[in-house]
Amino acid sequence: MQPTSLLGRRAARWRDATFDTSFWVNAYRAGLLPYVLARFALHYAPEVAVELPDTNPPGRHFQSLARTGMIIEIITGAQHIHEFGVGERAAISVAIEHPGWVLLLDDYRPYTVAVNRGINVTCSPPRAVTLYDEQVFSEEQFLEALARLYAIGTVSPRLLDEAWKRYRS
Repeated sequence: MQPTSLLGRRAARWRDATFDTSFWVNAYRAGLLPYVLARFALHYAPEVAVELPDTNPPGRHFQSLARTGMIIEIITGAQHIHEFGVGERAAISVAIEHPGWVLLLDDYRPYTVAVNRGINVTCSPPRAVTLYDEQVFSEEQFLEALARLYAIGTVSPRLLDEAWKRYRS
């Protein structure tokens, strides 16, 4: 049975994905998270859960969804990468062990390493563009989401610029 999304309808293309803490926080703050939850069956490594305590709104939302089973914990068999932070390493390791999954990652260096390893990876700025391209977002909603991502200050300018270029083309 395919899960029902938080938007109250079945996702047309429910894909398995795993994510890093930065993606979760940025998608939450930019208003993209409901759409991510509608598109992907999300799995998280325990190391990511540790980085998302219920002491802030993105962490509370994460913990609530984890408790209800809307997002699913998955333990990696091994650590496949030794660079970057604990959550990034764990998310990349999950993606390596599940090659058909999508890796949702907002940090540029780990993103680049994942791409170079052949992992299907995306980040929050292109998710906003996709929502606009699919006419889920109006132009105003897209620009607001992108402005929030710029304002957060932790999303790589390179990733933001790529999304802006895609929107402008």
